[in-house]
Order: sequence, then C-alpha cells, then structure tokens
Amino acid sequence: MDETLHSAPSVWRNKLFIMFCEFASYCDEFGHPDDPNKKYMGIAGLLGWREKWTRFSEEWEECLRTEKIPKPFHMTDFVHHSEKFSKKIYGSSRWEDRAERNRVLELLLGIIQRADVIPVGASVFLKDYNGLTSDQQSVCKGPYYLAFQAVTSNMGFAVASMDLSMEVAKAKADWGAANAGLPVDETYIPSPSKVSMVYAKLKGFTGPAEELWNAIKNVNMFGLWMSSYTPGDPADYPPLQAADIWAYSLGHMGEHQPPKTTEAETAIKLFVTQAMRATHGHHWFTYLDRAQILIRIGQFNDI
Repeated sequence: MDETLHSAPSVWRNKLFIMFCEFASYCDEFGHPDDPNKKYMGIAGLLGWREKWTRFSEEWEECLRTEKIPKPFHMTDFVHHSEKFSKKIYGSSRWEDRAERNRVLELLLGIIQRADVIPVGASVFLKDYNGLTSDQQSVCKGPYYLAFQAVTSNMGFAVASMDLSMEVAKAKADWGAANAGLPVDETYIPSPSKVSMVYAKLKGFTGPAEELWNAIKNVNMFGLWMSSYTPGDPADYPPLQAADIWAYSLGHMGEHQPPKTTEAETAIKLFVTQAMRATHGHHWFTYLDRAQILIRIGQFNDI
C-alpha cells in the first residue's frame, strides 16, 4: 500500500482503505488424472485480501525462521518427515515426533486463520470421469479443466458478491447520512474489484492453468472480476505454502476414509471452519461425480 496512506490520519486512512483493497488467490493441485493409484484429482485455492496476504507472508516467514522449519514448507514432506524434514537432511529426529508436528501445524494454521482466507476447492472422481463416453470426455476437455473451471468460477462469484456487498453497504451509509443531514462520504469504491491468481509450479505435472485462466476470464460470466495470472514457486510465495496444506488435506481426506494422518484431519477442520464463515454464496467445495459432470456439460438425460 502507498506510504502516503500509512502516514494519513486514521479516519482518512479508514475511508480510503477500500480504494486499495484487491483480492489475490493462491492455488495448488492434488492427485493426477493418469495416476492409477489415485481416486481423485483436484484443485485447492485460497482467496483473500491482498493487504492481509502481505501481513500473512510476514508472519509466516517469521514463524518458519523462529521455529526452524525447513523452507519452503511442504505438507507431504512434513507429515511423512521426508526430504528436508527427514532426519538425514534436518539433522535430528524432531519431525518424527507426532506431538511436535501437531504443535507446529497448529502454529501455521493459526496464521492462516488470522489471514481470514476463503478456501475454494474442487475434486473430480476419476472413476466416474473415466466411465464417460469419449464424446462426453471431449466436451469436458479433461478432469483438470472441470476442477479449474469450478474453482475459478466460485472465486469470481465470491469476489463479485463481496464487491456488491461493499456497494450496498456504502449506499446504505450514504442514505443514512443524507437523511440525518450529514455530509455523504465521497470515498470512491472501484467497481468491479479484481482477483489475481498465483498458481504453484510443481516439480512434476502442472496442468495448463494459465491457458484455462485466460479462457475462463474471456468467456465466464465472472471473468469481469478476474485479473492477472502468475505461475509461482512456493519458496517465493508463502501463501502458496498455505494452499499446499489445503490441497494436501483435501486430497488426503478424499483418498482415505477414515484419514490416515491426524495432520490432514486437523487441517481440514480449520479450512472447513473458514469456509463456513464466508457468507458470499459461492460453493466453497465442488464434488464432481458423474451426475455433476453431466450437468455441467448439459447432458441431463444421461444422469
């Protein structure tokens, strides 16, 4: 945020804050459509105010530093104490201690909670997708596309809803001021608000996220609220490390019932709680089984 705003009087700063608020989303994926050992593939994203993401990153980096947590944080390695979290690399057996892992995870989840993020996710049931006819699969364009479209559409819907709620709130305040004979606040609210996406670059498969983002932006009704797309390394974008926890827990809970790891169960509870706090009418989670897939491609008669 502009330094002139930080130095402004608090009343003025509060009025102008809304002018500078933009949304940013950070997304990661789980599963793989070609992996025979996976039941699901999907995408998990976290949506929030850009200003809060800035504070989140500062707090996250400080926690990793003071707690001596390997950077960047990767949930799979953390849970299974592998790679940088292994005794061989880390130099101690610290991460083999479940109680210690739970303590550290609670610290990280607390930072995510304070950032007031809105989780959005989508999961494709691969058995149902693979059971579609070749023509139906052609219309779908692939399970990755189905998941990505669901996530981006719901993020756009959430931002559009928040955009409208800000406009309505200001209109009510202006009406109340006018009726009371008070001056109307002339603060300008930019409309529409925009949401950017930073998508995790993975070591292995990474779907055509940028291509799909631009395609959906151009044709989807919520494209008006979509702005830039950036591929990012989790080491450079701390919010992607939070999205990694969300993706891991969402994917794990789908693959394993009951869950095999307490870490996934602990994390999913936090994200569901955050999702339930959001009152913007979007679908925070989309489960794409056969029926839902066919509805999305307009083939209701085959359900």
